[in-house]
Order: sequence, then C-alpha cells, then structure tokens
Amino acid sequence: LHDMVNVQIANYGLLDRAGLHRSKDPGAGAFTPYTNRKGGALEYIPAGMELFLYYGDGYFEGKEEEYGIPNDEERLHVRKLLWNFHRMRELLFLPKLPAQLEANLTRELFDLVHSVQQTWNSVALRALPLDVDSIAEVVDKGIEYAHYNRSMHSLEWLHEHGSCADHLVAGRSTIPQAGRGAFLTRPLGEGETIAPMPLIHLAKKSMLDMYLPLRNATDPFERETARNMTLGPHHQQLMLNYCFGRDDLDILLCPYGVANGLVNHAPTPQQVNAKLRWSSQHTTRPEWLTMSPLDWSSSSSVGLALDLVATRDLAAGEEVLMDYGTAWELAWNKHVEEFTPLLDSQHYMTEYDWDDHIAVLETNPDHEIQVPVLGEKRHTTLATIDDIECRNVFREWWGLSSPGSDGDAKTTWPCKILSRYLLSDKEGNSRVVYDVEIVERFAHQNDDEEVEEEEIQPICEEAFEEVLLGVPGGIFKFLDEPYSRDHAQPWAFRHSMQLPDALVPPAWTTPRNNTPPSRTNTSSSATDNGVVNSCSKDSNL
Repeated sequence: LHDMVNVQIANYGLLDRAGLHRSKDPGAGAFTPYTNRKGGALEYIPAGMELFLYYGDGYFEGKEEEYGIPNDEERLHVRKLLWNFHRMRELLFLPKLPAQLEANLTRELFDLVHSVQQTWNSVALRALPLDVDSIAEVVDKGIEYAHYNRSMHSLEWLHEHGSCADHLVAGRSTIPQAGRGAFLTRPLGEGETIAPMPLIHLAKKSMLDMYLPLRNATDPFERETARNMTLGPHHQQLMLNYCFGRDDLDILLCPYGVANGLVNHAPTPQQVNAKLRWSSQHTTRPEWLTMSPLDWSSSSSVGLALDLVATRDLAAGEEVLMDYGTAWELAWNKHVEEFTPLLDSQHYMTEYDWDDHIAVLETNPDHEIQVPVLGEKRHTTLATIDDIECRNVFREWWGLSSPGSDGDAKTTWPCKILSRYLLSDKEGNSRVVYDVEIVERFAHQNDDEEVEEEEIQPICEEAFEEVLLGVPGGIFKFLDEPYSRDHAQPWAFRHSMQLPDALVPPAWTTPRNNTPPSRTNTSSSATDNGVVNSCSKDSNL
C-alpha cells in the first residue's frame, strides 16, 4: 500500500572501520563497518503514527496470503462489501433507533462479519477495517485508510504500551578493539529500561555457516554458486556476533532496534552497567517460553523480546556495557592470543580509503602509491580493488553529457587511465590530473554450436565512448573486490553473545528426539558468496 509510505532512505551510510586495521587489530572484521544510514520523512508525520518504508515491488510477492494483502480485485470486493454494509445500516437502523442502540447493533453486526474469517479466511475479509466508525471513510477514499487508522495511536496509549527508542546513540567505543558502541542520550535510573530488544530467531546455528566453493562442479552455474559441504564450515556470517546463543541450544536470538546491537561486552565485572530480562511488554508469544524451540522456531514471525535494563544510575553520554558471558570471553581471548596479521596486510586499503588518498595524491605527484595508468605495475595496496570507474558528473562538467540525458542515468562509467601529469593554474599552483578514456562494457555468450554447454563463458567486449583530458582524481570511483573487506575474511572473530543462565527457560533445554522443521534450503547450491562478472574488470588493474 504505497499510500502508507511516509519514510524514505536519506543516504546509503558510511563505511567506518572505527580506526582498526587488519595489520594490527584482532577486532578488525568482528563488527559491521556499515554505519550512519539515515531515513527522512516524506511528509508530515503526526505524533503517534507508525513509520512505513517502501521495501520494493517484489517484497510481498508470494506473501499476499500470509500477510493478508489484497490485490485489485479483492480491494474491489472489500469496498463493495463495506458499501453494502453501510447501505444496510442506513436502511435498517438509522431512521428508526436511538443513536446509542444503533451504534451497539452496528458494532455487533460488524463483529459478525469479522467472525466469518474463522471459517472463511479470505484476504478480502482480513483487509476489513477493525473500527466500524471508519467504514464511511474507507468506502469514500479506499481501503488504504483502514490501515492508516490502524497505524495511529494516541500518546497516552504509547506511554502505556510503548518504550522509548531514543535512549541510545552510536559512537566510537571506549573499549579497545570493540569498534563502535552505544551511548546514553539522557540520564537513566537503576532498573529503568535502556532499550527494548525485539528478537529475530534462527532455528539452527548452522544457518549462518559459510562453505568454500565446490570447484569440481560440471554445471557452469554450480561452478560459481555451489558450496563444498563435505569439508565443514569455512566460517560464519557476521550476524553471529550480533545474536544471543548457547552451547546447549541450537537456536539463535538476534536483537534489532535503535543502536541496541552496539552494546559492547564489559572487560571487567565492575564496568557492567546493564543486564537483560525478558520483556513482558514486547513479547507477543509468551507461550514460547514454556515450549521446546522445536515447536516454534520454524515460525516466520517474531514473538520474543528482551529488555536491556540499567543495573545502576547512568549518566548521559555514558557507554552502555553488558556481560556477553564466559564462553564469549574465552573465545575472544583465544582469538586475540592467536591473531597473526597476514603478510603485506599493512598495505590494505578499501575503496573508501582510496577516495581519501586521492586528495593526498593531488598535490604529491611523487607519492609511492599512485592510481596506475595503462602499463604501470599495480601496487600491493591495490590488491583488493576490483575495478576503477569514472563518475558521470565529470562528463557533464567537461560538456560530454547533460543532466537528463541517457548517459546521465548512470552514475559511473568504466574507464581506462591513459596518463597522469602535473597541470599548473594561473597562480602557478600545480596539481595531478589524468587523461581518461570512457568505455562501454558488455558481455554476450559464445554462440559457437561446437562448444560444449559447460564450457560456454561470457565474452567481454568494450566500445569506445570518449576521452576526458586533464580531469582531477575525484573522477575515480574505486570498487572493492567482492568479499575482500575485513568482515568477510575467515580470520575475523566470530562468536555469539551468551544468553544468561537465568533467562534460559527449562523447556528449552529438555531433550527431544525429533528434529526441528527447517525454514532454509541447506543444499549444496546455497550461495554465501557472489559471482564476479569478469566483464567488470578494469584494464588498469
């Protein structure tokens, strides 16, 4: 329902390694480098209204029945049903009955319509408004307004049933190797809730396992995507570090919310200032706490929640720290003790580092590390850079493209760096500039009928577009090689936080003979890594 969308992504965030580098820091790769993504209001949003974001046209495909999303025909059925109900109400009740009696009978009749869902659970019936008072508005404006009314709550209701989500803000952690942390925006007293933690549950820890590619596959698609399950897991996905688990449980509980995933482990017991407790306010399926996870872990909806609670009075600006448990601490200490930087790792730079390095090169033509032109040897610092492209805005500034043109739809173009030299301005100041060739790359399949299907490989071709002379280094956009960043490396630390003993329900540790239903495909074709298009390589590299 696009009419409900009131928030949009305002930026795509930043990449921040929090000052850690793989050449010296065991904490590198143990936390996500992606941060500071923001959203903005598309329109005026009244206090008490729920926030809605557009997930894309394909998000609800195949889920219409599960989520109760009506199609155009079902929307028409809803409006007809409500119009007939509204008309029947006018004919039967309004001219003849006192107002209060008419209102009571109308609600009873509408409850009867809703009760039909128990025997005929159609999407159209599930899309009916819950409040009989909004029927006239829905008939007049569309069923979107039924959902609009559901999305509104009074401030009194929110004070009673909601929790503040703005007690925490992200910042550089005070704990060595921890990366970013969560800091209080205001003072809180002992026992107060710092942040709610709704939990996404994963039925099996193995869902986060990662495997090496199956190199001997005969099918060309499997050669790129299949995984070798016989060797065991190669590593685990980064999400494991943000989930609660236990050695005696197969499930993982992964909290989500504003900055609550940034609460770090306290190095000493004296530094702990927060603890966990089950949330009676935000747990929607409390019966799960009395059932074996085998009976509910295959559910596709969330049902459990924790609260993060202050263990003492806390000041504004103080970093919130909790206890991740003995198992986590032992694993971390072992990782630190065994951490050995890879050879030449001191040269590692991401695409974001290169964006900053360009400014250094602009006034330093003799710097050891340069953007390579055609024929130059690639420096080891470029080892994890997959490609260099040129930003389209420079084509506009050089008069080769105009806003709104077909080329302007592309933000970058493949390019070759032809030369690098010093250019002086009228004041005699010199800077490094480049001559670049803009190209168009495309791939097509080999149509030779004599070639076996499994040997077919894409053929990469280039078409010359134009040459830009004397452009600054800001034209370049560097692209990291897929899975080259710290958090994708097999040496990066992985371990779940420990769910405290006191919070583990007895029913969760009771042995069961049957195996849990699975929500995931565990076949050898599961893709943990992407496929690199060979046509994207830059000839400079």
